[in-house]
Amino acid sequence: MKSLICAAFLAAGWLFPATAQTFQATLTGRALDPSGAVIPGAAITATQNLTGVKQETRTSAEGVYTFPLLSPGRYTLRAAMPGFATMTIEDVILEVGSRTALDIELKVDATGTSVQVTADAGALQLKTETGERSEIITNRQIRDLALNGRNILDMMKVLPGVVSNVNGQVSNDGGVRNFNINGARGTQKEVSIDGSSNVIAGANQRVHVTINPDAIQEVKVLTSNYQAEYGKTAGGFIQYTTRSGGRDYHAAARYFRRHDSMNANDFFNNLRGAPRRIYRYNYSGYDVSGPVTIPGTGFNRNRDKLFFFWNQEFYRQTIPAAVRTVRVPTVAERNGDFSGTTDGTGNPVLIRDPLSGQPCTAANRAGCFPGNVIPRTRFLADGSRIMSIFPEPNDPTGGSRYNYSSQFSNETPRREDIVRIDWNISGKTRLAGRYIQNSERTVQRYGGCNNIAYNLPVSTLESTQSPRNLSLNVVHTFSPTLLNEFTFAPSRSRTTCENKDDRLLRAPYGIQLPLLFDHEVARTFLPTMTFAGIANQTLPDLVLGKLPVSSGDSNITITNNVSKFLGKHSFKTGFFYQRNRFLFTPRNGINGDINFNNDANNPLNSGHPFSNALLGVYTQFSQANAIVDGRVMYHTIEGFVQDTWKAHPRLTLDVGLRISHIGPSYDERLQNNVFVPDLYDFSKSVRLYTPILVGGATRAVDPANRPATPTTVNTLPQAFVGLVVPNSGNPFNGITSPREGYPRGGFDARPPQWGPRIGFAWNLFGDGKTVVRGGYGISYERLQANIVLGQLNTPPTNIIPRLFFGNLTELRSQSATLPPTNIVGAGRDGKIPNIHSFSLGVQRNIGLGTVVDVSYVGTLSRHLAQNRNLNTIPYFTTFQRPAQDPTRTGGVVPDVEPNLPAAYRQAGFNFSGANALALNFLRPYPGFAEVNYREFVGSSNYHSLQISATRRLAAGVSFQAAYTWSRAFVTGDTDFEGNHPYNTRAYDYAVAEFDRTHVFVANYVYDLPSPRRLTGSAAGKAVFGGWQISGISQFYTGEPFELGLGIQGINAAQRLVGSYNLPVRPYRVGGAPDKAGPLQINPDQFAAPGIADIGPYPRMYLRNPWFLNHDLSIFKNFPLGGDGSRKLQFRLEMFNFLNSTQFATINAGTQLTTPTGAIGNAVFANYTGLRITNNVRTAASTALFGQHFGEFNSTRDPRIIQAAVKLYF
Repeated sequence: MKSLICAAFLAAGWLFPATAQTFQATLTGRALDPSGAVIPGAAITATQNLTGVKQETRTSAEGVYTFPLLSPGRYTLRAAMPGFATMTIEDVILEVGSRTALDIELKVDATGTSVQVTADAGALQLKTETGERSEIITNRQIRDLALNGRNILDMMKVLPGVVSNVNGQVSNDGGVRNFNINGARGTQKEVSIDGSSNVIAGANQRVHVTINPDAIQEVKVLTSNYQAEYGKTAGGFIQYTTRSGGRDYHAAARYFRRHDSMNANDFFNNLRGAPRRIYRYNYSGYDVSGPVTIPGTGFNRNRDKLFFFWNQEFYRQTIPAAVRTVRVPTVAERNGDFSGTTDGTGNPVLIRDPLSGQPCTAANRAGCFPGNVIPRTRFLADGSRIMSIFPEPNDPTGGSRYNYSSQFSNETPRREDIVRIDWNISGKTRLAGRYIQNSERTVQRYGGCNNIAYNLPVSTLESTQSPRNLSLNVVHTFSPTLLNEFTFAPSRSRTTCENKDDRLLRAPYGIQLPLLFDHEVARTFLPTMTFAGIANQTLPDLVLGKLPVSSGDSNITITNNVSKFLGKHSFKTGFFYQRNRFLFTPRNGINGDINFNNDANNPLNSGHPFSNALLGVYTQFSQANAIVDGRVMYHTIEGFVQDTWKAHPRLTLDVGLRISHIGPSYDERLQNNVFVPDLYDFSKSVRLYTPILVGGATRAVDPANRPATPTTVNTLPQAFVGLVVPNSGNPFNGITSPREGYPRGGFDARPPQWGPRIGFAWNLFGDGKTVVRGGYGISYERLQANIVLGQLNTPPTNIIPRLFFGNLTELRSQSATLPPTNIVGAGRDGKIPNIHSFSLGVQRNIGLGTVVDVSYVGTLSRHLAQNRNLNTIPYFTTFQRPAQDPTRTGGVVPDVEPNLPAAYRQAGFNFSGANALALNFLRPYPGFAEVNYREFVGSSNYHSLQISATRRLAAGVSFQAAYTWSRAFVTGDTDFEGNHPYNTRAYDYAVAEFDRTHVFVANYVYDLPSPRRLTGSAAGKAVFGGWQISGISQFYTGEPFELGLGIQGINAAQRLVGSYNLPVRPYRVGGAPDKAGPLQINPDQFAAPGIADIGPYPRMYLRNPWFLNHDLSIFKNFPLGGDGSRKLQFRLEMFNFLNSTQFATINAGTQLTTPTGAIGNAVFANYTGLRITNNVRTAASTALFGQHFGEFNSTRDPRIIQAAVKLYF
C-alpha cells in the first residue's frame, strides 16, 4: 500500500501540470557540539504550538536537519542525543513561505538534564538560506495596524520597493493594479490565497474574492529574484495564508464604525461652505475555531487530528463621493437662447448658423444666429429632449465654469464567508481545505459597471457579485528525505449589472434618434453622448451601453511539488497548470456614440456642444452592428527544478530553472479578427466619397467617377462625404482570423520560455549576524485577456462605422453606405513579457530582535505590451496641397492658402492645415480609421537603494521602517497606452507615472508598559494597564506629470505639426522660476512649439505635491481572566490624525492664448508671444481656489476616525 501511495504522489509531481509555489515554511539547521563540530543522528522534533502536531527527523551525516513543509506558525524545537543535554528552543516562529535557519548547540551532559531557551527573534528574521527579496506582513501587523477599510492590499504600502496608491477605504475586489513592486507595471503581479490564484484575468486588476484581516495568518510578498518554484507572474507574488484552528477553542467578535460625524471636513468643502461628505461604514464579524470532536466517540480525543476555522464579515457601506461640478444647459439654452453663454473664462460664445455658409466671429457676425438665439423651427426633433436628460443648474458659486454640483454616495453591502479544515490524516499525511465565498450588491449613482459611467447623477445602476475560491492542499511524507505537496484550487467570479430605473432609456424622454443599425438595444437605450470643446468647462458626459450585462472569470489551478534531500542539497521540482476562462461583453457602442463637441474642423459646427445637440449636428457618430460576447480561454503549463545547496556552512546557493509554456489567450468561438499589415493589398483599397461644391453647396462624389459637370443629380448629399464607396475595394483588406487558419490568439504561440534563477546567502563572519545576499532571475508574465477581447470589435465579426461632421437627420440615408471603422492588429511574434530582476545587499542582526537591510534592487522589463496607431496621419500632411478640402476654398485648391498666417510661410508651407480634408482621407491604410496595433516591444528599467530596519518577531514593541530611493523609466505605463507610431524610444521613454524618487514608510505596534505603582490595585490595572498604540507614517515624493497643449475648438496637432493624431506638447524654457507666487506651475516656464516643430518634446517634468501622512491608533485592552487570550479591546483609529491638508493635484489645463487674451484660431494670426493658458487668476477673479491654472485643485482625505471594539475569548 505504501508503495502505491508513493507511486501516485510521485506521478502527480511529474505528470500534473501544476505554479508549484508553496505557502508552507521550511526550517533547517545543524546540530553542533560546544566545539562547533556537527552531530549526526540527533533526534529533532518540531511541535506546532497551536495544534500540538509533531514532526520528527534526524540530523544527516553532515549534522543537518530539515523540516521542509511546515505550516506557518509558532513552534517548539527539541533536540536530543545520548551523551548530550536535551535542548528545547521555544518561540521558533516560521513565517509563510519562509526558509529559516536555526543551528542547535547541544551541551555535553550524560546525566539526562535538559536546557530550555527562547529563540533569538533577530536570528529568525535573518535570511541566511536564500537570496530572494521578500517581505512578511505578520499577524501582529495585520491585527494591530489600522486599515481604513480593512483591505489587506492597503498593507503593501509598508514594504520597501513598493509604490502604493491603493485606496482601501471601501471593501471591494479592486486594488491589485494600484501598487507597483520594484518598477513593474501595476498589472504584473499574482495574488494567491493558500495556493489558489485569486486574480481576474481580464485586466489583472481585480481579485475574485476578498478576505478580511481577521481571517489571515500572514502575508508573504516576493518582490525580486525569487526562486524557480514561483511563476505565472513576473512583477511580484503576494501569498495570503489563512488562519487555522488549534487544540483549544477560540472565538472572537468585532465591530468597526466610521461615520462622517467623527471626521474632519476637507479643504475644498470648507472653502465652498459645503458640509462633510456622507461617510458611513459599519463592519461586523466573528470567527470561531478549535478541534473537531464527536461526542461519545474517541475521535480526536487528543485534539491533534482535525481542526476547523470559521469566519464571517458583514459590510454596510455608504461610499462617499467627491463633489462633482458640471456645466449643464441653462433654461435659456434649452430653449435655444445662447445670448448669455460664455466659456469658462467669461468670454462670450457665438452661435453660428451651419446653413449660412458665412463666418461667425467677433469681427464678422454674418453667419451668426441673430441675437445668438436659435429659432425653435431649426431644432432637431429630439434636440430639446436631449437637453431634458440633464438636471437644471443648482449651484451659482461656479461662475462661468460650472453651474451644477452633486455628491451622491454609493451603497455597497457585502458579506464574506470563510471556512477552513486542517486534518492530520496520519503522522505522514495532512490535508488542509479552505473555502471562501463573497456576496455583494452595489447601488451606483454615477455608473461604474461594464464601463458605463456619467459625470452627473442621471440614473441608478445596481451590480451584484458572487465569487468563490477553494483550496485543497495535501502534504505527504514518504521518508524524512522525500516529501510531496499537492494543491487543487478552483476560483471564480461573476458580476451582473442592471439599471434600476428608466432614466437610461429613450422612452421617458420621447427620444427617437435615428440609427445606422436597427437593433433592439439601440432602440431601447440612450446613446453615449459627449459634450466638450469649451475652454475651462466640464460639460456632461454619458458613456452608456447594453443592460443588463454579466461578466465572469474562472480558473482551475493544479500544483504539485516534490522535495528531496541529499546531503547538502535540498532539491525541489514541480509543475503548475492553470486553465482560465474569462467571459465579458465589451461595451462596443451598440446603442450609438454621439460626439457633439465644438470642433472647428466640422463645417456644420455651430460653436457650442449644446447648440450642436439642439440642431442635430454631430462631430462624430459611431454604432456597432452587433453585440459580441467574449469567451476568452487560456492554458498555462510550467515546470521547475531547483537546488538549495549548502555549499559551505557559511554559504547557501539557490540554483533553479523554470520552464514556462504560456499559451496565448483566445476566444473559444474564434470570433476574433486581426489586421496584418503584410496582408494589406493597396490595389484593393476602398475609395471614400470626397467633397465637391455644387452650386455653392457641399456634395459627395466617387473620386473614380467624378462627373465632368457635377450636379445634384449625379452627386450625393453631403452626408455621404467620407463614406466607403460600395464595391470599390475590399472593405476587410488585410484582416484575417483564426477561422482562416491564423493563430487563434491573433499571434503565434511561443515555445517554452526558460527562466533561470540564481541566488546566494553568505554568512559573512560565521556568527550568524551578518549576511550578504543577492540573486538574479528571469520571470515571465501572461498578458491580460483584454488583449484578445479588443480583437472581437474588429470586422467582420463586429463592424463599428464612424461618421464625421454630419446631421443626425441624415443617418438613415447613410445606413447602407458605411464609413471607415477602427480595427485591431497584433504583432505576429507574440513575444512574452519578462522581467529580469536582480539584487545585492547586506543584512545585519543588530540585537534587540532587530535586523537592518541595505540593498540595491533593480529590474529590467522587456517585451511589454504596447499600442501604436498604424493609421496615424504622418507629419506635415495637412500642410500639403493634396490634403486640402476644395469645398473650403470655393471648389478649387489654390497654390497658396488665402490669408495664410506668416508663421506658416516662414516655416516653408503654403497651407496651414485649417482647410485640410477630414482625417480618414489622409490615412496610410485607406478604408480604415484607427489601426490599434498591439505589439510586444515595450521596455522599462528600475534601479533603487532600499534600506529597512525590522523588529517583527519580538514581544512588547514591533516596528518596521523602510526607505526607498529609486528611479523608474518606461516606454509606457500600461498595456494599452498609446505610443508614438514612428519613434517610441525618442518620444515616449520617460520617467514612469508611478515613479517616486523618495519613499519612506514606518509602522509600529507598542504595548505600553504598565507602571507597577499605578497598577497594583484592580482599579489601577483597569485604568492604566492594557494600553497599546500603533501607527503608520508615510512620506512620498509626488507623482510626475506633464502639460498638454490645448487650443479651443481646434486640433492642435492638425495646425502645428500637420497631423490629426500625433502628439504636440509645450517646451520648458529657461530663466523663469518653477513657481510664481501662489502658482505651483509658472506659465512663463513654458512656450508653445513652433509651426512644424515635431519635437521630441520634454516629458514628465512636473511633480504633484509630496505626500506626508500619519495614522495613529490607540487600543485599550481589558483582560477577561485566563491566560490573557480572553480580552475586550476598544480601538480608536485615526487616519491623517494631525488633519494636515494634503494637496494631491494641480490645475494644469492649458489653453493657448495671445498676449491680448485671444484664443482659438486667433492665435495663428500672430504666432508670437503666446502663453500656454488664459486661466491665470487675476485680482478681479472671485472663482474658488483651485479653478485657475497653477492652483492646487484637489486634496487627499482629511482626518478620518474609525472606532472599533473586539472581543477575544
